[in-house]
Amino acid sequence: MKKTLQVGKEILFTDTNDNLVKCKIKKVHIGEGNKIIGCEATTADNDLIDLTIEESGEIYKEISFSEMQIGMKIVFNDPENKFQKGEVTKISLGEENKITGCDVLTSKESVFELSAEEDKIYALFSDGASNNSADNSAEQKDSSKSETGTASLVGYGILFAIIGFGVGYFIFGKIPFVGTYVPLDTLFGTVSNDNALVDIISNGIMEPIKQNIYISTGVGGVVGIVIAVIKNNK
Repeated sequence: MKKTLQVGKEILFTDTNDNLVKCKIKKVHIGEGNKIIGCEATTADNDLIDLTIEESGEIYKEISFSEMQIGMKIVFNDPENKFQKGEVTKISLGEENKITGCDVLTSKESVFELSAEEDKIYALFSDGASNNSADNSAEQKDSSKSETGTASLVGYGILFAIIGFGVGYFIFGKIPFVGTYVPLDTLFGTVSNDNALVDIISNGIMEPIKQNIYISTGVGGVVGIVIAVIKNNK
């Protein structure tokens, strides 16, 4: 759930009698570091109130069902049009995995079935250090996604580098006029011979072969990284 308050959206706050009062945001107050510190809102009686995050106790913001997660603390209207606090215990999915409703367990151990088409829900808002399990979960998923993306870049790069090496070795690895492939130990080292002239000729043949295979390996690694980037951005 995004930690933000939007002008025109409904919120609930706890008054001095510990009752939940519904109002609509008119203005959002921003402090240092673009941190939300409060808001101005109007009640159903058009009273203008000034709320601060630190002094107003619990503030619940209107959210959509698509932001809902199991374990989330929410407020909703019961059939008697009274506000109830509860915890989401089950989420119902419809076509294309779209959330159509949920089951909510209240402190009185009552279970209510809410519908995305008929009911409006509010979730606890907190800015700064997140106290909301849904916020923590989202942040952990983002972190996990970032780590997975980095790992896939490395993995794809190595995999396609190996493939590039194999292709390069198959195409360029044959020794001219001999027809046999260059031994791998020779490929990763230098040709050494007691005869200096033979040494020069051998290295003159081997160096182009090595360069072509190394280039093929590098191209394969780059292709793998590009493929990983494309997959991560989907």
